[in-house]
Amino acid sequence: LYNCRLQTALEYPDIKDRAVAIVESLGQDGMSSDESDHEGHRGEAMYHILDKDWHSKQVTAWLRMLDSLHLRLQYNGKWQATAGAWPHFRTTSLHDSKGAPVKGLPVDFY
Repeated sequence: LYNCRLQTALEYPDIKDRAVAIVESLGQDGMSSDESDHEGHRGEAMYHILDKDWHSKQVTAWLRMLDSLHLRLQYNGKWQATAGAWPHFRTTSLHDSKGAPVKGLPVDFY
């Protein structure tokens, strides 16, 4: 997820500097985790996003935006699917990840 978000941030010049700074500051440990649900859903796996309970709403919004922009890249920005594995279907969860906060981040990350 970290690498995907970082690569996505690098693709968009208008947000690149801020988005890369956010992703790199959070690092691997600061990324949300997913909980898989392979039951039902017509055999398609669904992943529930477990947000870090210590992330600020602003940081969570940036990460969601990067996830959406990544999906847009899969369509080449023109609604034409590109080759390769399709991203997992991810939806928000009612649960949070209880992982420890990354230390030393700017105050507005918490």
